[in-house]
Amino acid sequence: MNSSYKMIFLFCIFVTAGMGILIFTSRYHSNKLQIINREMAELRSSISFDTQRLKMIRMVTLALNKDNKISDEKTKYEIANEIINMTIKYPNLSLPIILSVIEQESKFDPDAKSYKGALGLMQVMPVTGFFIAGEENIPWISSEQTLLNPILNIRIGCAFLSQLIGSYGLNGALIAYNSGERYVRLWSNNNFSASTLAIETRTYVPAVLQKISLYQENEVTLQ
Repeated sequence: MNSSYKMIFLFCIFVTAGMGILIFTSRYHSNKLQIINREMAELRSSISFDTQRLKMIRMVTLALNKDNKISDEKTKYEIANEIINMTIKYPNLSLPIILSVIEQESKFDPDAKSYKGALGLMQVMPVTGFFIAGEENIPWISSEQTLLNPILNIRIGCAFLSQLIGSYGLNGALIAYNSGERYVRLWSNNNFSASTLAIETRTYVPAVLQKISLYQENEVTLQ
């Protein structure tokens, strides 16, 4: 009897140990499978993001090639990359909005200077640029050195444009960007009448909106 009990006892231990190993192995493989699935999902997401970014870079590069104001390919890539970064930083700024404003303001010329004193790709006025640079912790050396740097110009211009859209919506922001915030208030207080706007602004806003629509069509084509 003692021998039989021992055999049964040892058999139970063996079975219990085997089941424990099977459970452990099953959990190990299950956890391993979950990790693999998660890593695969992250990889697919990363590939999808990179593919989308490449399409956006292509869209910006095509826009920059319109007037051939920038010949250096490295500079084009850096500008494209920065514009895309701005769409990520400011959710209210789409690629078509940024490209349309830049095209209308400077025709993609990083050295553009207006008779009013606005500088660079996004035609930022020095006083405005100085204050926005301070808010955004962007180094300010001088008006020309800062605003004729295309990357800094984009950062400052996009920060300002995003603020205006947040305050006035797209149409109001374009009015303010072109002629100043007082015209937005005048416009809104007079039943949004175009007659209250500066003469240049009456053509500026429709021109930018038309460009936005065209870029949106191109954006769909590149999908």
